[in-house]
Amino acid sequence: MDKILLPRRTWPWPDLDARIAEVAAWADAGTDLHRPLRLLTWPVVRRTNAGFIPALVSHGVPVPQDIVLHTRDVLHRLVESDTPTWPRFARWLAELDRDFAVGVFRDLALTRTSDPERYRAWTFLHETSLEDSVEVGEQLITDPHVTRTTRFRIGDHLAEFTLDTALTAFERVTHNNLRNQAAEFIAKHTPDRAIDLYTATASDPSVPDAHRLEASRQVLSHRRDTGLDLHFTLLTTTVRTDVMNDLRREVPHRLTTRLTQLYRTGPPAARLDFARYLVNHLAGGPEVMTTLATDKSQSPESQFHALNSDPRAATPELLTTVITRFTTHNQTKVDALTLLAKLSPDTAQAQLTTVITNKNLPFHTRLEAVVPPSHHLGPRRTTALYRLLATEDGATAAQRDSAIRKTDRPSDFLRDLATSPSLTYLQRKPFLTKLPRADRITALTTIITSPAEKDTTKLTAATALGRLDKNTAALKLTAMADDPSLPRSIRNRARTLARQFR
Repeated sequence: MDKILLPRRTWPWPDLDARIAEVAAWADAGTDLHRPLRLLTWPVVRRTNAGFIPALVSHGVPVPQDIVLHTRDVLHRLVESDTPTWPRFARWLAELDRDFAVGVFRDLALTRTSDPERYRAWTFLHETSLEDSVEVGEQLITDPHVTRTTRFRIGDHLAEFTLDTALTAFERVTHNNLRNQAAEFIAKHTPDRAIDLYTATASDPSVPDAHRLEASRQVLSHRRDTGLDLHFTLLTTTVRTDVMNDLRREVPHRLTTRLTQLYRTGPPAARLDFARYLVNHLAGGPEVMTTLATDKSQSPESQFHALNSDPRAATPELLTTVITRFTTHNQTKVDALTLLAKLSPDTAQAQLTTVITNKNLPFHTRLEAVVPPSHHLGPRRTTALYRLLATEDGATAAQRDSAIRKTDRPSDFLRDLATSPSLTYLQRKPFLTKLPRADRITALTTIITSPAEKDTTKLTAATALGRLDKNTAALKLTAMADDPSLPRSIRNRARTLARQFR
């Protein structure tokens, strides 16, 4: 007997039927089958031999209960492993103990994370117990973690068994991202039933907007009037641009009428989109953006975007009004100032002056605010703005340097600041010290000889010049000492200083 039941290397055994008949005879004769049958379930041979025990059971051969239970445990472990021979073990388990196998297949189908494993388990459940496979299949169809391919394959299997059950299962799909997928399956069998589901999805505000639009498009292609109505309800959603494109192809005049209402009364966040679409695609006039730009219920950002969307609507007056409404300084305000500079440089300079003299803003922020508009302001206005920053009380040396570097000609700008009579000598001193020696001598000489300078400033400049060029300083001071138009005190001080440099 042991030789007859020796483990084989392949399955099925070529002489399987003969071996079953022999074992059946031994069992009838009362032969103890424990040892040879248990040998077939040993780890090294079980994958090609354990199936002999289920074969015996299916042929009605009495097998010791402990061998049956042991074999069932062995096959259960093999079924829970993911191997290429998994189907073989599943069939053996179903052959050995159908009810137990049904429980195992149900559990695998419902709990495994791998989609192929779940579907494989379900197919064996379907082969083993139709009733259980219908119940589990319905659960898998409505499970959002199951892929579309697997969901449809299960649906196709169920439809072969009972179409209404399959369709009902798909109608019970409630996960928002899967409702259109469910309708797609139903459409293969009953298109009208699918359109009803698409309509319900497109009408449900709890469904993501993109899925509602997808459903509405399906309705539009089958029931045009209903689809158009659904599309119009989607105009105020996040997919409004796609909706407007669809409606422009279908009913442009009706869309124009509706958008003319919505850009005035629709949700504030969407009005600009409606207005832009009217202007860009439906021949809307400049009054569209002008209306938005003067609507104080809109944020200044939205008002500017309206003006920036249609050059016909943007005027210096409107832009100035919008700019003054900004409560915070941001990039949109800079963009508005840039557009204003393009239309009215002088007005933009005045608005920028307000910005750059606002010390509540960081110096760097004020400095950078000048850069984009400067392309339209011209050198004179731009330099005047940078001059305000460079000469600001309390500005650090690094801040002054950054303002100087922003100009087109930093060296000329620096010399201009150093010799500007509108600045006190103390204000000019940081700029004088940055000049090269020869330029500094020239700048100090200019200050001393300028009729626009104060006498005391000239004396201070002469003192500084004396440290660089004593002879020139002495000559300039002597000239001041001999100038009868100057006050006696100034002349005396000049004479005293001149002696120091001789």
